Amino acid sequence: MAPSGATWSVRWGSSRNGTGSTRYAVIMCYMAPCANACHGKCGPREHVKKPQLADRRHNVALARQVLKIARYSIRLLLATGTLQSSIVRKALEDTEYGLGSSRKAYRIGKFLRCYAALRKQRRLVPSISSSVLEGTAAVGEGVYYFIDQFQFLTSVGVLSKRQGRHLKMVSSIAELVFCCSDIILTVLRLHNLLEREVELIRELRRRRRVCDERGQKFDYGDEVNVALIDEVNAIRKRRFLRTMTIIDDLANAVLALDDARDAYQLRVRRRSDVVLSLCGLASGIVGFWRKYPAR
Repeated sequence: MAPSGATWSVRWGSSRNGTGSTRYAVIMCYMAPCANACHGKCGPREHVKKPQLADRRHNVALARQVLKIARYSIRLLLATGTLQSSIVRKALEDTEYGLGSSRKAYRIGKFLRCYAALRKQRRLVPSISSSVLEGTAAVGEGVYYFIDQFQFLTSVGVLSKRQGRHLKMVSSIAELVFCCSDIILTVLRLHNLLEREVELIRELRRRRRVCDERGQKFDYGDEVNVALIDEVNAIRKRRFLRTMTIIDDLANAVLALDDARDAYQLRVRRRSDVVLSLCGLASGIVGFWRKYPAR
């Protein structure tokens, strides 16, 4: 008999012998229900005692976006020039600098995820053009996050400002390469989603027309119709998410251009701190929305 509050899990496997393959079922009993759909791969209370590594990464990503929103909100407030008190401005500038350093500290080691994505993209990307774009984006993002660790050492005073400026040059170029490649790749994916959505809508219209010709009412509860409508709704949600990704990449590209201008010490006639702050704020909001647990 299973204890009170226990849950049962059934795992299917197979064993090979001289005559062929035999399937078998293994029934396991756990003391506490598993909320992470482990299918019997974890211990009785493993998920209760320590959270998953993916959940920790997700929380760190959310924390980075919150810090980004707070930082660029302060920069926008400073750029508008509404604050007259020099003491308040100095305090906000110090807070903004501290938030930037904290974001860089949270990004330490993130380039390893780009390396993992580069290894997996060979079997995940179907076409050669998409594979090249995916690889270019992964390399650009990996170089950007790798150099970003040394920029963190510059912000804390370990490296000199001259070395930090050279690192900023390479980092801004790598981020631009990543943003441009990701924008092109996302546009191609949006095109494929649109084509698939058009095909599904045509099929729905054809089925509706057949029902009208037969004098029958279109059945929204039919299994095929429900599947088609659900797929159309799912594609529209994905299209909206891809559009938000393009907005995020465009905002980051504008910020990367400004970093490149600052690193190369180029002079421009018109440089709006308000526009740059709005780009950073938009990127932070979109990133937080994409990484929110409800998504």
